[in-house]
Amino acid sequence: MASSVLFETPENVQIAYRTAGLGTRFCAWVLDTFFVILVAILLFIAVSILAPAADVTLDNLGKNLGVRRPVSREEVRLYFFAVAMLAFQLGSLVYFVATELLLRGQTIGKRACGVRVVKADGFALDAGSVLIRNVFRLIDQIPVFWIVPLLSGRSQRFGDMVAGTLIVAESQDQIGDLRARLMGRDSQESRFRFDAAMLNRTKPTDVEALERILERWPSLTDRQRTVLLDRMVEPLAKRLAAPSPDAADRQEFLVELLSAIYHRESRRLG
Repeated sequence: MASSVLFETPENVQIAYRTAGLGTRFCAWVLDTFFVILVAILLFIAVSILAPAADVTLDNLGKNLGVRRPVSREEVRLYFFAVAMLAFQLGSLVYFVATELLLRGQTIGKRACGVRVVKADGFALDAGSVLIRNVFRLIDQIPVFWIVPLLSGRSQRFGDMVAGTLIVAESQDQIGDLRARLMGRDSQESRFRFDAAMLNRTKPTDVEALERILERWPSLTDRQRTVLLDRMVEPLAKRLAAPSPDAADRQEFLVELLSAIYHRESRRLG
């Protein structure tokens, strides 16, 4: 059962996350595993085709493996299969680690299913946490550990508990429209410029706060808008080491910041 987790940004803007359900997490895992398995299948087919042709090098292979007796064709197949499986496991680790780092806690499957990885304490997702949670996939695949997410109040697997992470759901309908609008903006016409160093200082909770505020902007009263802008813009600009915008440009500052973040994610993905 999904639960809610409340975090607070450094600018004192509270963000409520809804933990992802086990069914959604499973669907995301299936999609991601499909990409990795597809590569493994192609590799296995290649090994199966090349193995019979390895008869001419069986003696050399046996010597390299330290086997003095003749090496059979079946042993060659098993050898190459083991190498292929090792490549699959390493490829899987690289895929999950790289995509979760580059896409703010998302993989291709997670993005399609509307979930992402965040730190359980609300701080920015770091490389160490991403690596730990994905290395522990090897342990989480052991059947006895399959019950762990069912017993966890936050649907965390063992790797999430060790790494201090959890998977949360996004409101894809509204955020999807917001992302599409901001991705359509011409960055050359932006009044504010955010370089890589500034964007690297943003936190996942910053992005979540920006998305929540901007998607609800039309329904907010003038007073609510002023309170949010007073609370968020100046401290955020200071932390990013960006020039502080004029009072009339504060909302545009947030819009262009989120647009810059989306465009960077798109470049990393593409």
